[in-house]
Amino acid sequence: MQSTQTSPSLSAVGLKQKYIVLFTIDDTSGALESILRIFKECDISLSHIESRPSKNSEWEYDFMTEFHLSEMSKVELL
Repeated sequence: MQSTQTSPSLSAVGLKQKYIVLFTIDDTSGALESILRIFKECDISLSHIESRPSKNSEWEYDFMTEFHLSEMSKVELL
């Protein structure tokens, strides 16, 4: 018996592109929540979020977010 392998079509796989967004916010109440709300409103699920104190200014924080999307239209909403 001979087996044949077929590679899946691109539409069946649903290829996703990885995006990374970097941003800086002040250390104020609700600042991070207001940024994360934008991702929620665009129906974007973050796969990773990381923060560090900013090297440029005291009391500011740099954030790196990562997410995967198959629809470019969601990125354009940001």
